[in-house]
Amino acid sequence: MKNTLSMALRLAPVEQDGFIHSPADIVQEHVSVAEQVGQVYYSTAISVNKKLLDSFKTVILFNPGSNLFVRAEIVKLRIGTHPFCPPDAKEWSPAAYAEEKKPTWLLLRNFKELRAEDLPDDVLPDGVSVKQKLLMGKRFNRLYF
Repeated sequence: MKNTLSMALRLAPVEQDGFIHSPADIVQEHVSVAEQVGQVYYSTAISVNKKLLDSFKTVILFNPGSNLFVRAEIVKLRIGTHPFCPPDAKEWSPAAYAEEKKPTWLLLRNFKELRAEDLPDDVLPDGVSVKQKLLMGKRFNRLYF
């Protein structure tokens, strides 16, 4: 396996205070904060392999149903054994998510929207490319490549 890895995390709609945040809304809320303060936390209940913690450099947030693919640089990846909220979360999070307790927090910057043809062609151990996996729409929450 290569020394630096990327991960892809599936975005799903989130209900909060009776309002549904679409995957596009979620990305836009995070991009807005990153544009204002330079970086933003994205929290998720999806666990990440702790052995690979220092290897991740980029993430693709995706939702194939809405044809949404966004790459960001990972500044810091924080993982807890139990859901938690980093002490600096309010400083670098959209207000709607700043106090959520999740086991995984990614501090992100440099967001870039990707078109389907821009997705990575890396071939995975099962012989399928990252691009094919992300476009297939089969249900999986995370992918390392």
